[in-house]
Amino acid sequence: MVTLELYKVINQPSELTKTLNNALVVNGAFRSEIDSMDVIVEIESNTYEFNYVYIPTLNKYYFLQNIVHVNAKIIRMQLHCDVLMTYKTDILASYGLVIQGGTINPYYSSIESESRQAIRRFTFPYKFNNNGNYVLVTITNNSIEG
Repeated sequence: MVTLELYKVINQPSELTKTLNNALVVNGAFRSEIDSMDVIVEIESNTYEFNYVYIPTLNKYYFLQNIVHVNAKIIRMQLHCDVLMTYKTDILASYGLVIQGGTINPYYSSIESESRQAIRRFTFPYKFNNNGNYVLVTITNNSIEG
């Protein structure tokens, strides 16, 4: 037997922190080998108001991938590990180091810079009419000073 905590979450899977709603604690049994990412568990339940599972003995959070009705009382759940929530503490405690390598990215610089938008308006000498096709082309030259 294994204890499972069933939840309803509305967060996107890509969010690090999930809001766990409608907690329900049930007992279940593993029906597959315990994989690092996927596990199959059977529970005795008639509620389906959950889409997220925490297994305290594994200390992992799982997305509910699929439910199969074994009989009137038993449901089999296919679960897939939510690595963001499972390893949230480690992720938040980690840090990154950004260094400038030999090839410099022209769009990123450690040198402070300022960007100003300059808008220049030009009057188009020809009028558009409804009897032809037009191709509008914009050409810019960054060396032109306004």
